[in-house]
Amino acid sequence: MQITDLVPIIQGDNNYPEISVAFYPDMVSPQNSDAESALKNFHTAIQKVGFGVDIAPGRLIYVNNRFTLHSRDQFIPTFDKRGNALRWVQRVLVAPDLWNDRNLRQVKKRVFTPVTVII
Repeated sequence: MQITDLVPIIQGDNNYPEISVAFYPDMVSPQNSDAESALKNFHTAIQKVGFGVDIAPGRLIYVNNRFTLHSRDQFIPTFDKRGNALRWVQRVLVAPDLWNDRNLRQVKKRVFTPVTVII
């Protein structure tokens, strides 16, 4: 497990709050009983308004991470006769420019990974 600096889950303006949360058991550690209660209440509230979307072959779902919390259910992947995945969600990142990605190292045709930059 990687330990990071403490950050609030909800911050910013009341009309446009910034939310940063992951509900995996090992990714968020409430710092006291009040924080634990608040996290449980927040999770319950999200479950009440959340909804599922079936992703069928050929269907595109666009999720803007700037204002949408999202997840996916666990699934068992299926493969065709050649071993190609039949149900895999592909991640696409959209950015106004590629300047922040200038230090990525190409691993495969369409797979990139960050490289360590020594300044």
